Amino acid sequence: MNRSVANLIAVVERSEKGFTDVPPGSVNDEIEMELARYGYAVALSDRLWIGGYRIHTPESIQAGNY
Repeated sequence: MNRSVANLIAVVERSEKGFTDVPPGSVNDEIEMELARYGYAVALSDRLWIGGYRIHTPESIQAGNY
């Protein structure tokens, strides 16, 4: 597992909301594909950073939040 992926999973799993926003440049195609392999979804989000990303946990996806 890529270290960046492990770090992103750790951050999103600690979130009480089932997702976390990360700054631009935190996610590239390789990281997004590896997150998807583990059931996480990546979406664009300008909530905290313009051009940022929002990562959803598998439980959040099953609950219909993605």
